[in-house]
Parts: sequence; C-alpha cells; structure tokens
Amino acid sequence: MTRMTRTCRFIRRGLSSINGMVILAFCWVYIRKYQSRQESEVISTITAICALAIALITSALLPVDIFLVSYMKYPNGTYKEWAASNETRAQTEDTVLYGYYTLYSIILFCVFLWIPFVYFYYEERDDDNVNKCSQVKNALKYTVGFLIVCAALLLIGAFVPLEALPNQNSTQWEKVQHLFEELGSSRKYYLGNVSPVTMTP
Repeated sequence: MTRMTRTCRFIRRGLSSINGMVILAFCWVYIRKYQSRQESEVISTITAICALAIALITSALLPVDIFLVSYMKYPNGTYKEWAASNETRAQTEDTVLYGYYTLYSIILFCVFLWIPFVYFYYEERDDDNVNKCSQVKNALKYTVGFLIVCAALLLIGAFVPLEALPNQNSTQWEKVQHLFEELGSSRKYYLGNVSPVTMTP
C-alpha cells in the first residue's frame, strides 16, 4: 500500500467522522428546537435524532462517492498514481458500496421496525392500567401488524402489472407519458386502500 493510499484513507475517515459529528449535532439541535417540552420522551427523542441523522448521512454519502471518483483522476481523465491499480479502485468502490448497503439497511430497519415500535409503545402508554410487559407486547403486536400491511402493499405494488403500451412503436416520450398515466391511476388505488389503514381513531 502506497503512502498516498494511506493518506487518502486517513482523509476519508477523518472527513466522514467530522461530517457524522456535524450531522448528529444538527439533528440534536433541530429535534430539540421543535420538540414539545411537556410531552418529550427520551426514547422518542433518541429515535428521532438517530433516524434523521441516518437519513442525512445517507444523503451525504452521494457527494463523497462523487468526490472519490473524481479524486482518482487527473483533469485529463487518466488515473492518479495511487489509483492506477484496479485493486485499489475496486477496494475504494467496494467500501462506498458497503456504506450504501449498510445505511440503506439501517433506514429500512428504522422505517419498518424501530420507529413504528416506539410509536406504538408510547401510544400504549396512554392507557392507565398497562404494565411495561403488556405495553411492550402490544407494541410488538402492532409493529408486526404494520410490517405485514406494508409488506402486502409493497408486494401488490411490485407485482401488479402495468397495462401494455397501445402502440409497440412508441417514442420514448409516449412511453413516459403512458407510465405517468398508469402511476396516476394506481395512486388512486393506493390512496383508497392505504388511507383508511393509516387514519387514527
């Protein structure tokens, strides 16, 4: 490993750490500013801060990815000495790819499990005669129900076929128009079926 590669890794890790700390500080200030002081809970605050931070860190990974790709090359398009080997480039690309996989997996975990569980846990706490064990059980039960409904809706959306194009020799613009028309009609289906599920009593 060359000295330039080690320097690049050190810079990348340092920038990532600094960006992560700045994002966490921003999320903490943002959530605390708009949070109700009377109804704030520690777990819900931590959940909101972490979920927002994960989303922002994932968004920040794209410019880092673009920077790394451009940093490997000179302005004339040739690779720099440290990035001349395919192995070094592949290693850098794999690191960014694993970062994407990790962050998107954490987002899926937050959206489908962690946030619904915390929401249902504190909704159950409003009942006066509920102990902690029953509260956790009910929150888990509702979270699993939420997960089943989401999985069913996503599967329906993935496997319901779109209508075929009326003309096989369509231009790209006509194909895009047809796609938007199809999505508009399927949106009515989802709004009709999803909105009764998400309405609170």
